[in-house]
This record gives sequence, C-alpha cells and structure tokens, in this order.
Amino acid sequence: MPSAGSAAGALAIVVGVTVLAGWLTGSDALKSVIPGAVSMKPNTALGFLLAGGALLSLRSSGARPVVGRLGLALSIGIVAIGLLTLLEYWLHVDLGIDQLLFREPAAAAGTVAPGRMAGNTALSFVLSGTGLLLLWRRPRARVIGQALTLLSVVIATLALLGYAFGVPDLYRIGGWSSQMAVHTALTFLLLGLGILSVHRHDGLLAPFAAAGIAGSLARRLLPVAVGMPILLGWLGLEGEQAGLFGTETGVGLLIVASMITVTIAIWTTARSFGAAERQLRLSETRFGDLFETAPDALVVVDRSGTVMNVNARTESLFGYGRVELTGRLVEDLIPSRFHATHVARRTAYAAAPSIRPMGVGLELSGRRRDGTEFPIEISLSPLHSEDDLFVTAAVRDITDRKRAEAEIRQLNEGLEQRVTERTAELSAANRELDAFSYSVSHDLRAPLRAMDGFSKILLERHAEALPPEGQRYLGIVRDSSREMGVMVDELLNFSRLGRQELERRPVAPAEIARAALAELTADGSGRHLEARIDELPACRADPVLLKQVFVNLLGNALKFSRDRDPAIIEVTARDGEGASDGPVYLVRDNGVGFDMRYADKLFGVFQRLHPAEEFEGTGVGLAIVARIVDRHGGRIWAEGAPGAGATFLFTLGGKT
Repeated sequence: MPSAGSAAGALAIVVGVTVLAGWLTGSDALKSVIPGAVSMKPNTALGFLLAGGALLSLRSSGARPVVGRLGLALSIGIVAIGLLTLLEYWLHVDLGIDQLLFREPAAAAGTVAPGRMAGNTALSFVLSGTGLLLLWRRPRARVIGQALTLLSVVIATLALLGYAFGVPDLYRIGGWSSQMAVHTALTFLLLGLGILSVHRHDGLLAPFAAAGIAGSLARRLLPVAVGMPILLGWLGLEGEQAGLFGTETGVGLLIVASMITVTIAIWTTARSFGAAERQLRLSETRFGDLFETAPDALVVVDRSGTVMNVNARTESLFGYGRVELTGRLVEDLIPSRFHATHVARRTAYAAAPSIRPMGVGLELSGRRRDGTEFPIEISLSPLHSEDDLFVTAAVRDITDRKRAEAEIRQLNEGLEQRVTERTAELSAANRELDAFSYSVSHDLRAPLRAMDGFSKILLERHAEALPPEGQRYLGIVRDSSREMGVMVDELLNFSRLGRQELERRPVAPAEIARAALAELTADGSGRHLEARIDELPACRADPVLLKQVFVNLLGNALKFSRDRDPAIIEVTARDGEGASDGPVYLVRDNGVGFDMRYADKLFGVFQRLHPAEEFEGTGVGLAIVARIVDRHGGRIWAEGAPGAGATFLFTLGGKT
C-alpha cells in the first residue's frame, strides 16, 4: 500500500498529464472541471507534473542519491515558475512564459492575461516548491518547509471554500489576478498534505502523529475543528439565501451550533479517554502486582546505573530495604572485584541496548548487604523513554542449581570411575575366559589324539583278539574322539574370533560369496545344484571374516539341502529398514528348514535343531557367524519352516 506522500505525488502527475492532454486536444472538460469556469493553465499543469515528480524522487533519495538530486532540480523548477509568474503580476510585464506551451484566447473566463496562472496559484507553487527543497534538510529547516507548505494548504482551502460559498474573492487575489481553478485548489490541497505527511512524526505535525494520548486527542479534535466551521458556515449561508433567517440570527445560530458541536466533541473525547485512563490505571496496577510478585529479583536502573526501583524479591534476596537501595549504584549489589568490569560492560550495553535472555553471557556473583556472595544469572530488558534509557535486570539466585550441578558432576565422575573399573574388570574376565577356553581346548587335544591313535592301533593290530562287540566299542570310542576333536577345533576358532582385530575396508560381497561357494563345491560331488549369487551392494567389512560368514551359511545351505533334487541356493540382498542397517544380505535354500519356535537357539554355541545322525556338525558355525556380524555392528536372524527351506538374513551395520 503506497504512503500518503507517494499517492499525492502520483496524483499531481496524473492531474498535470490530464490537463496538458486537454490543452493538446482542445478538450474543455479536461481543462476545466466546471463548464464555463476558469481553466487550469498549461504552466500550472506543468508545475504539478514537476511537483509530483519531485515528491516521488525525494522520497526515494535515500536509496539512490542521483534520484534525490533530480528531485531538488524539479523543486527549483517549481519555485522558478511561481516566482516568474509573480514577477509578471508585480511588474505588469509579459515574460513570454504564459503561452509558451499552448495559446489561450484573450477573453478566457477568469483570466486577466491569456495563459497566465492565478497569483495565488503562483504563490502556492513558490511555497510548496520551497517546502520540497527543505524536505530532507535538518529538522529546523524541515519545520520551516512544513510551515510554508501549510500556507499553500491554507490558500487552497480558501479557494475551495470560495467555490463552495460562492465567494470569488477567496479564489483570486483582487481584480488584477486570474482565478484559481477548482481542481487546481484541490490538487494543491492534496499535494500539500502529501508533503506534510513525509515527516509527520516530527516538526509541526508531530502532535497529530504521536502514538500517545495527546496524539489521539489531536487526531480526534482536528476533524471537528476543521470540518465543523465549514459545515455550519455553509448551512448558515444557505439558510440566509433561502430567507429562513437574517444575518444576526444566522450568526447567533452559528455560535450556538458551534458551542454544541464542540461540547459534544469534548464530551465524547473525554468519555473515551476516561475509559482509556481506567484501563491504563488497571494495567499499571496489574503491572505493579506482576512486578512485586515476580519470582526473580527485578532491579530497574537508568543509563548511569542508578537504581530507580526494585521489587520485594530484591529486598529479600539482597537484604536491602527498598528506600535504602533506591538511588544507589547497581554495582553495590555485586562483589567489589567485579565493579570495574561491570561498569565497562554496563556502558557498552547502554550504547547498544538489546534484550538479553536469562542465562546468556557471563555468570556473575551477587553480594548481600552482610557481604556474603552467591551465584546469580541476569537477563536484561531495555526501555527507552523520551529523555533516558531504563534497563530492567531480572536477577535469579542459582545457588541451588549450582549445588545440584556439583552433585551431578560428582556423581558422574564417580559413575565414570566405576564404569572404568567395571570395564577393566570385564576386559580382564574376558581375557581370562578366552585364555581359559584356549587352554582347555588346547590341553584336550593331546588326550583326544591319544584316544584316537590307540583305538586305531587296537583295531588294526589286535582286532582278531577282540570280540565283535569290543571292536564296535573301540569304533565308537574312535568316532567320539574325532567328533570331540572337531568340537575342540570349533571352540578354538570361536575363542580366537573374540581376540581378532577387525580390518574394515570396502569389499564386494558378491565376489566373496562366489569364492566361498567355489571352495565348498570343489570336491565335485556330482550333486544337482542350482546356485545363484546376485550382484550385492558394496559395504565396509573385514573381508576374511565376511568370507567366514558366507562359508558357514553356504555350508549350512549345502548340508541341509543335500537330499533335494535339485538343491537350490540363492544369495541376494534388499534395502534395510533403517539408515543404521544398511543393506540386508540373504542366503536362502530349499532344504529341510526348521521350526520357528526354536529359532532363538540357532545362534547359540553347540545348539542344534537336527539330530547328529541325520546331519553332521557341532552347532558352533552359526554362533561364529553371529559373533562376526555383531562385531561389525549388524544383526542376524533366520526365517524358515519344516520342509520348506531356510533363509538367513544379516546386516553389517550401516551403508557404504
């Protein structure tokens, strides 16, 4: 929405262009609003065109100085047009400027010289043009410019009243001057108000633009003061002309009507402001209650740091009485060692005040009247008045919070110490457990080898001396010792896996899976096998351990599908459910499957879901897979059904 100044400038340009178009086309309707009345002269239209451009240019001068200079040049042109015309009237000469643009007949209505603007029109151009020249000067110069512009508004208003009341002397200066056209007067009125609106918050219009009660009162009474005399004067004049009453009676009625109108305006204004005053007192009471009952200590200081007001919480927190504290420097409320620093910070804050929330900035200490100190937090809120800066400091005692933070910090330190000790204990226990597992497994090898070796010797060298039952028993002993040896080897591998360092690097899982399958099927058993390994998403993993995962899972798939013709094994992948999962890798077979009720036993050490007589194995392979996946930060699970095959799914903890 454009401002009043911009709208007035645009309107002046429109009027000027329209009237010049009327002179160009010979249209009396465009040159004169009232048929047969005086027309707006070409120089007047040109002056409005320049005035509108000057007002719009000067309003934009802050962003582009060259535009401001153009506005000043246009303003000088306006003043020049007015001064030259006044000089023609004063010296009774024709300077050749009146019909420079267009020629006007000598007997034109309301015109003493063809094409010459009225004397009050020329004077208004001088006044308003000077007002435009002073528009962006210093405040004192702007006030002078506003006063001159206001005079042009008065001249235009008199001309309009002359047309309204039929008094020619109000829209011309004696018989030696041309008449001011009605649309000329109206344009001057709007142009002058637009110029005055540019700096309405200072200078002559400041009382009317003020935001407080005074400004509101002025804005309420101004329409009454301006409009009431005009309306009553017009009504009185119409009554006299209609013969309803004489001049003396009309004057009396005008006085009484003015008194009644002013009284009504004062009454309604007083009533409105009385309600506003009651609301203000209520707000002040509520503010006072909030100020007094605030949970924080509130201290109001001026620019020099002098305490102006405090609330009850300040008295109880610092131990000073309100009267005793008022008028003292705020530095009396902090330890003396901080005085110099606080004065410097207070001065810097006064130079650039802003709202500072609680807890922002340096922590300070408060000082009570008895000299004891305590930790505080301060928030600041500036309040600008007409002649000073006031700052409200909200002071919060944070002694309890500091104590709680110290207790929490102490508890955290103790907890960290206990966690460190417990972690060391667990690490030692794990090392001892791994060492024990390794030692036990290693020490079991010797007796197992002895059992297997001696059983073999007995069967090979002394079989004829043993009955068939004895030979069978020795065969069972030998098979059991070999099975136990395999279990010891698996246990050694499982314990060694816990100590092995991860070496993660970018790998291609599909290549690792194909290499694992090639090793497992290298014996060429002649099985009818259909194996498919898709292109799997790359990942970061330990390639040796990842190969162990595929060896164990593919080995299981081959083992439990050996009775199928054909045996079908698939290795594929899909997207994980979360960003932390990365891709999900799947190893699927069409083997004997398993009952999902026992799926939680699949990854335990020495846990088996099928009898050893049907399928060989120790039950350690899947436990090794689970440990490798866990060390990579992933997870593993299985899906299956009896006779319908099994699918093992695992992740490796994140994307590539």
